[in-house]
Amino acid sequence: MIREREARLDAVIDNALDAVVQMDSTGHISDWSKQAEQVFGWTRDAAIGRSMHETIIPPRYRDACHQGLHHFLHSHKSHILNTRIETHAMHRDGHEFPIELSVSPIFIDGKVEFSAFIRDLTQAQQAAEKLKKLSRVIEVTANSVVITDPHGIIEYVNPAFSLTSGYSAEEAIGRTSNLLNSGLNSQETYQSLWK
Repeated sequence: MIREREARLDAVIDNALDAVVQMDSTGHISDWSKQAEQVFGWTRDAAIGRSMHETIIPPRYRDACHQGLHHFLHSHKSHILNTRIETHAMHRDGHEFPIELSVSPIFIDGKVEFSAFIRDLTQAQQAAEKLKKLSRVIEVTANSVVITDPHGIIEYVNPAFSLTSGYSAEEAIGRTSNLLNSGLNSQETYQSLWK
């Protein structure tokens, strides 16, 4: 029963989307999931037993991490544990990348270990940067841009829309696209545009 439970837990951890890393109270890696291998480039066998600080923490953060570990071991207080933070980690090849990190202490038989759940944010940040660029283009284009929900309620208008139509963003947002119906075109024209 215990072996079956351990096997099930290992399977859950190894199939998690986030990297899962265990660290003992001396700061050494005690477990390393398959996703951790993908994210950091270290195999499980190569990572276990290594100093966590030297393996995945960029040099500029290492002193703070050492001090945080030391402080927690003596006071059992921390402002980082059991929260999600965004920071940077280090790949085996030395490059840094953005991560979301959540670390929780685990007390077993009077000893403390730490479980870290780590999500690589590289793709998410690249997508956000791309959206930011596209947003800037829409803001400065000379063409009117109107975004509605599926029911035709206006959610966004760019400055060119306001110049062309005379309606400010505040006046347009929340109203239907019928706002622009001049009455000079047939109903079929508007239905065709909506389709």
